[in-house]
Amino acid sequence: MGTKILFTDFDDTLLDSDKTVSKENMEEIHTMLAQGHYVAYTTGRPLQGAKTLVERLGLPKRHCFLLCFQGSVVYDLEQDEILIENPMEQDKMLDLVRLLREKKIYTEAFGKKCFYCFEFTETTRRYNRLTSETYQVIDGIEEIEKEPIYKVMAIDFHNKQPLLELQKSMEEQNPYGFESFFSSEWFYEFCGKNQNKGTGLETLAAKLGIPIADTVAVGDEENDLSMIQAAGVGCAVQNARESVKKVADYVTKAEHNHGAVAEVIRHFILGDS
Repeated sequence: MGTKILFTDFDDTLLDSDKTVSKENMEEIHTMLAQGHYVAYTTGRPLQGAKTLVERLGLPKRHCFLLCFQGSVVYDLEQDEILIENPMEQDKMLDLVRLLREKKIYTEAFGKKCFYCFEFTETTRRYNRLTSETYQVIDGIEEIEKEPIYKVMAIDFHNKQPLLELQKSMEEQNPYGFESFFSSEWFYEFCGKNQNKGTGLETLAAKLGIPIADTVAVGDEENDLSMIQAAGVGCAVQNARESVKKVADYVTKAEHNHGAVAEVIRHFILGDS
């Protein structure tokens, strides 16, 4: 059996509802790593926030990687170095932020060390409570004109309609060429052209010399679709959106609170029945 690599989403996939990793999931991750396989934790989180999460959860680092900003940054946890990074095209990113501001949609722009917002609101407070990410309130768009930005996020915790209208307009006409998708009920995200978890999967697999046929991906949300479709075996957890389950090769019997990732590892990495 050849070396394989598991690409797993964090929230509502690898993590339980209380934002911890179950003993079952942790044990199977350690087992597959001990057998020489690889793990890539995939997330929309910024690099620093994802690294902090790995530390807090006590996740292993040897033979492990982070795909951050929806795959725009690939980071080697063992070597503590960025392997690949693809920020958004600057001029188009600025135009996008201006558009969202004109539409009066709450907007965050994510740099390598923090996210930038234009005012501190209850939305900022709620998002920060969920993620504990570092942020900086800026006075105007000119403050990020020379700052590499890896993703832009539109947020509305109370009314999804403006985000649905934004999604529809991007599907009808996307002048920026950016990837865009819902990463949760309230978050509509933009990343660079051809930058998503699927392209991150393909890039890392190629760098490690692992055939796509030996890649396994598991997730639950729309932003996981690209990697589930790109992987040799694409899996959806039982609690995933129906749109994700429809494209998956395999849907777990367990949901995220009951070892769904461990089930995927046993079936498709370790080869247990």
